[in-house]
Amino acid sequence: MSKPKKNYAVRSFFSYLKKYKFPALLVMLSFIVSNILLALLPVFIGRLVGALAANPIEKSQAIFYVWVLIACSSGHNLTWRISEILHLKFMNHAAYLYENILFRRVIEKPYPYFVDKFTGKISSYITTISQELREFLNVLFYDYTSQIINLIVIAIILSSVNWQTGLIFIVSIVATFLIGRFTIRNNTKYEKAWADVQSTKNGKLIDAIANFVNVKSFQQEQAEAHTIESEQQKTIGAARKSYIWAIVFWGSISLVIRDLMWPATIGLNVYLFLQGQISVTEITTLLTTILLFSNTIWNFIWHISQLNLKFARVEEAHRYLFGEKNIMSGNDLTSDTEQKLNYDEYLELKDLSFAYPDKTETPVL
Repeated sequence: MSKPKKNYAVRSFFSYLKKYKFPALLVMLSFIVSNILLALLPVFIGRLVGALAANPIEKSQAIFYVWVLIACSSGHNLTWRISEILHLKFMNHAAYLYENILFRRVIEKPYPYFVDKFTGKISSYITTISQELREFLNVLFYDYTSQIINLIVIAIILSSVNWQTGLIFIVSIVATFLIGRFTIRNNTKYEKAWADVQSTKNGKLIDAIANFVNVKSFQQEQAEAHTIESEQQKTIGAARKSYIWAIVFWGSISLVIRDLMWPATIGLNVYLFLQGQISVTEITTLLTTILLFSNTIWNFIWHISQLNLKFARVEEAHRYLFGEKNIMSGNDLTSDTEQKLNYDEYLELKDLSFAYPDKTETPVL
């Protein structure tokens, strides 16, 4: 059994992010506080309904919970704005600067490195890595944080209503991840293939436009157009396979969430309420949680699946550019440490010839 390949692209990027660890933790903490304030809403909505449903109505309690709900909502809004400002100040530029490092690592490669590669594909892959990792950072703070907090709070709220509901939720989440982990494999596999085919097509397209002088001089417009059309068909085929397995992935996940977890949760608690085993407050809290966070599980699974696909595309690009190497380990940049010679009188060259590395047998000078 072959060992799984290490993700050198992700290793490189996280090595680079080490210098941002304290600003990143600050931004993350701010988003966590903001999301906790929002996640607590179902609890206080349930208690408000319970106070209003009491006989007689518990007016002071109802007014208190109204103010608590307002404070949570406004507090969430305020802390979210603060989080955005912190993200802009400390983290927004990180992935852009990483693109500079990628370009420097590539441009200082020796001449033979470029001989057997499409220059357009090299350019495409540099921007691919930068864009994917830039989007990852944004999603990490804006989405992953809220989804994780919401899942934890949902589990706590449902378990507080009754342990059976909490158990249904936890078992369903575990089943979702186990099934999703299996069905996402082929989706990831074909996403890597799509990334390679797509970048090759983009590289040939860029090269064709960049070499428009030669294309026009030799009247190769139709030949170049046919080449791009052929590459596009390969791209469509790869995208189709990836899309088919995406359907399989989401179909398997929806079976657990839509057809098993939510029906079992709602049915169980309505039955317990009719039997007098849970209160209006508890069932209201439950239903509010399901209503407010019905998309939480979907969004979380979506982001996890996209993270796999994102890293698959990034790794494909990284291996093409740098092979199996963490480009942030040590100093890979070529430093100009050699002492420069000063020529005070003249420079003489003797017995000098030159041939391109890919055609060493054919001197050009």
